[in-house]
Amino acid sequence: MPANGLVMAATLVLALWASSAAAVPRATVPASAAAFAATARAVGKGARLTVTDLQLEGEQEPLSLDLERFDVWSPGAKVVLQGARGAQPREQAPPATAFFRGSVAGNPGSSVMVSVRKDGSVGGMAFHKKASWALGKAAGGGNGNGGGIRSRKSRPADMQAKPFECGNDAAGIVRQGDRGKGFNQDPADSHSHDYEDPALADTRKLLQFVDDKQYDAHIALETDAEFLAKFNGDTAAAIDYIGDLMGYADVVYSREINTDILICYLRLWTAGVDSDPWAAVPDSATALLRFRDYWNANMGGIERTTAHMLSGMSTGGGSSWIGRLCESYGNVLNNFAYGYSGVLTGTFNWNGDQGSNPEAVVWDVTVVLHELGHNFGSEHSHDYCGIGGNKQPVDRCASSNTCGAAMGLPSCSSPSPLWNGGAGTLMSYCQRQPGGYSNMVRLRLRL
Repeated sequence: MPANGLVMAATLVLALWASSAAAVPRATVPASAAAFAATARAVGKGARLTVTDLQLEGEQEPLSLDLERFDVWSPGAKVVLQGARGAQPREQAPPATAFFRGSVAGNPGSSVMVSVRKDGSVGGMAFHKKASWALGKAAGGGNGNGGGIRSRKSRPADMQAKPFECGNDAAGIVRQGDRGKGFNQDPADSHSHDYEDPALADTRKLLQFVDDKQYDAHIALETDAEFLAKFNGDTAAAIDYIGDLMGYADVVYSREINTDILICYLRLWTAGVDSDPWAAVPDSATALLRFRDYWNANMGGIERTTAHMLSGMSTGGGSSWIGRLCESYGNVLNNFAYGYSGVLTGTFNWNGDQGSNPEAVVWDVTVVLHELGHNFGSEHSHDYCGIGGNKQPVDRCASSNTCGAAMGLPSCSSPSPLWNGGAGTLMSYCQRQPGGYSNMVRLRLRL
């Protein structure tokens, strides 16, 4: 063989070796392994990772995690750091974090998200048997590849924190098919996503799963200066947090409705509260309207399925329009594909120190997934009635706006026609009942 042929062959062998070394199809690693981060990051997208011997705090026996690597950021996703208004923004690529989703082995009703960053640090969360855990690096908050992964169970106080408020009720925000109620809109100005007959919806969903066709929802994320202040101005920490938050959203939505949640755009305001266009407002419905008006006027060039605002302001909770996906493609200047989540804490992350507890493991996850659920077409579970001919609502954790049924509280501990106690869904208000967020820690969109 000619010399140049040998060089080409050697180059090909090296390239194939490098490719195989960079993407392992399957790996198993003990939770305490010093090489945990390196092993996990070597797993290719769509490949499986089994984590063995993980001791979830408070559980008697160690558990295994069945995980799959997935993407949180859209191809070509953009992170924008905006200083003072009018200043030139800085753009950067998303961090090269490896994300994994899955469940506790033997418990398909559980959900787990693990993130492994380029520096070897680990984050994530697990929901299992009506309890929640923050996941962190066993060695603490430092960098490097050693240490494995450990867990910390959320405090009972966290499970009782913040009675959830969705501004949709007070503001009269309704699904798009109920035009004439709630916020003013012209039917001709909206891309059609009207109410779909439940039987047809079930058939469509069944066909979707049979075909195994995964959908992608590309979410554009806006923030305010109050949000970045939760991280003391540390943009890297805020970006990592957002990746974990939306990564967990993907765990739920990919499992429940066969849809991957991907971040296509993120903007952080870095020069304080006077730098962003978001003055303080009294409630989430007002914040949602302002967000929509600003983005319709200024952000039409961002292609997205929907846009969502992550806010650190004390606005009581969140608000979203119902059933509005992809409207920006049909009407850039007057669409309603928006949601808003307020009072975010930025603290479901855990520093790995076994002497400290994770704070508010559930709140941030719940409010964002709940408001996204409205964009995807869901009302509150206590407003769903008439399913299968039964006039009663799915649950009675709050008074229904549409079903006309007595509240019959507390529905989380007494039977209702379709939901006989236990955990409520993400679209419920069951966390308002005794037990707080432990009533819905299953974090499911549907029954």
